[in-house]
This record gives sequence, C-alpha cells and structure tokens, in this order.
Amino acid sequence: RCKKAFSIPCYDEDGNQIQGKEFYVETGQVYTLDESGSTLLSVDIHLDSENGYWIEISKQRLKECFEKIN
Repeated sequence: RCKKAFSIPCYDEDGNQIQGKEFYVETGQVYTLDESGSTLLSVDIHLDSENGYWIEISKQRLKECFEKIN
C-alpha cells in the first residue's frame, strides 16, 4: 500500500516516455508485486494496481513510498 504519494512519467506500450504526462500514485492505493522479475522500462520493480494500472519503480522508491500489507 502506498504510504507516501508520488508521481512518475507516463510511458506508452513500447516503453517510450509520453512528454508532459505524469501518473500520480496516491496514498492508500494498493499494488501487488509482479514476481516474474520482468519490466518494460528496465527498472527494479513492477507493481500492478487493483484498478488495472501498473507502475515500474526502483527498489529505493518501493522502500520509501510503500508498506507491505497482509
């Protein structure tokens, strides 16, 4: 669960950054770790949200902005 809101750049399905667009991750949103280890953007962590969105972030951002829930 997100414990500290943040934003990240938006990317298309080919991994290209969409200029001027950001995705906001809000406090309280729940994401599930994709344990396959594959990422589109060559970063550390792929997370899937309850509402169908996904994000990819660094291990540091995961540690800073998320808390594990059961």
